Amino acid sequence: MWHLTWRSLMTHKARLLLTSVAVILGTAFVSGTLVFTATLQRTFDSLMDAGIADISIEPNASVISWNNGAALLTEAQLTTIGRTPGVATAIGDVLVDGVQVIGSNGTPVGLTQAPSFGWAWNPTDMSGISLASGSVPARAGEVVLDTQTASRAGLEVGSTVHLVTPAAAQTAKVVGLMRYGASGNLAGATMTAFDPATARQLLLQGRSGYTSVGVTVADGTTPDAARDRITTALADPNLRVWTRAQVVSEAQQQINQSLNFLSAFLLVFAGIALLVGSFLVLNTFSVLVAQRSRDLAMLRALGATRRQVAYSVLGEALIVGLIGGTVGLALGLLLALGIQKGFATIGMDMPYAGLTISWQAIVASYAVAVVVTLGTAGAVAVSAAGEARLEPPDVRGAYPVGSGDAFLAGLATALVGGSPLIDAARLGMAAGIANALLPGAGELDRTTAERLVGLVVVTPL
Repeated sequence: MWHLTWRSLMTHKARLLLTSVAVILGTAFVSGTLVFTATLQRTFDSLMDAGIADISIEPNASVISWNNGAALLTEAQLTTIGRTPGVATAIGDVLVDGVQVIGSNGTPVGLTQAPSFGWAWNPTDMSGISLASGSVPARAGEVVLDTQTASRAGLEVGSTVHLVTPAAAQTAKVVGLMRYGASGNLAGATMTAFDPATARQLLLQGRSGYTSVGVTVADGTTPDAARDRITTALADPNLRVWTRAQVVSEAQQQINQSLNFLSAFLLVFAGIALLVGSFLVLNTFSVLVAQRSRDLAMLRALGATRRQVAYSVLGEALIVGLIGGTVGLALGLLLALGIQKGFATIGMDMPYAGLTISWQAIVASYAVAVVVTLGTAGAVAVSAAGEARLEPPDVRGAYPVGSGDAFLAGLATALVGGSPLIDAARLGMAAGIANALLPGAGELDRTTAERLVGLVVVTPL
């Protein structure tokens, strides 16, 4: 029977191609979306890995440099943290959002939604920043830019750069370039470093203190234990003391919210492609089975069992699904690459030469349930949960036009509602029969369809 199935497909190559195209388009959007979001997730993960201390202490109120009442950690609090048992090192940091680098075209460099950091030069293992070239900023009028920002702005060591800071607009000389992490990628953000004294003037309006303190835990002490000791030593409810795991978890939640919105937006297109493709697949196989009625009857007359005949048609659907899934996955990679290039044009470069191909993308390309209509003989449904043949009740309708579309509508409605595939196929079959009972394509009585659901016979294969 498998040999016969293959011969049938090779005899109708055009039909095989057209049906596969419908599956390819849908799986390409799905796999492309999943691959791109996985790549984007990997980019943000690299940001998290590069510069997070074992323990981070910050004011509960975010620092707004133009507000003199903004909370800062004091020098005394930094000393208290450094003397706490279990703390190896405690380093104060000044990092404020709001320093824009102006490009040669007069517009800010970087993504509009991404932060534009100003930083008091203080590279440590906790910061994840290293000097890539040039020298460190030593006085007012000198800055160090991150490598990506400098590249996008067309700047290099020795160039003059125009800045907009919370205090005032500035013109400075680029004395060095810094790299964040191994890749230098900031996912669209920008970073400008000043010498500590200038940073306090421009970012904190001359006030002393720190926007955060990073702690390295001593050997033999767990981060949780050190966190609890620091919290007790500071005794300040206005300070947030978090371990690295807590910081990463909070950041991941925020990132996932953004990625979920993006994924949902892209998957809408995948859903449209799958819906349109489903109509094509459904109608193609309906016509296929109708045209092969004599062939199938001949097979039965020659001794083929009902199961063998069903598997013959089912085999064609599975081959179409495998071809469509494979080509769709490859096309999805190209789609993800195109989206990645599009993000790069707006300043959000990915730090990796390749794409992140998640197992979810591969599974999604192949784990598409195949429902093959068999005309008046019923339908076969195949999913990861199993295979089943569905036989319609002995109800004759005089208006079959639109029954295939009604079948698909009932199937889709049940699947969206969370029903298993077999139950969804039963509702689809009942909707198709109900459509045939009334004149006019797509006209059916819902009560009749719901009554017919219980009359559909399901036989596991």
